[in-house]
Amino acid sequence: MKVVVDTNVIVSAMLTKGGLCHRLVKQVLEHEHWHISPEVFDEYKEVLTRSEMGFATQDVLDLLDQILMCALQVQPQSASIKTTDSDDQMFLDLALAVMADVLVTGNKKDFPSRASLPFQILSPAEYFQKIQKV
Repeated sequence: MKVVVDTNVIVSAMLTKGGLCHRLVKQVLEHEHWHISPEVFDEYKEVLTRSEMGFATQDVLDLLDQILMCALQVQPQSASIKTTDSDDQMFLDLALAVMADVLVTGNKKDFPSRASLPFQILSPAEYFQKIQKV
């Protein structure tokens, strides 16, 4: 399954070791086709290394290295479909460019309705419901 993961899911994974988002990141790294763009990866890195996040530098570097080793990197074009939050546009552009099956995010409200998209926008909990049905 082709998956795009929003930064908020990565942050939650780092905050809650063993929690739902942490398990999701592990699942996608090990069993799915994670897609990133340079812009998405740069955002992961910028957010995770903010001092106010308080994450251990080595933990961040390890996760970023795992993502780089496992993810497929593409350079998407800007899509005509827009998000309500411009900070999320890079994830929508990427999901459209790679013909993703799923975009996983903690803020579904910022994305267009499912009817206008060729993929699903799922919360972490909905993602696990989906893979359990497969």
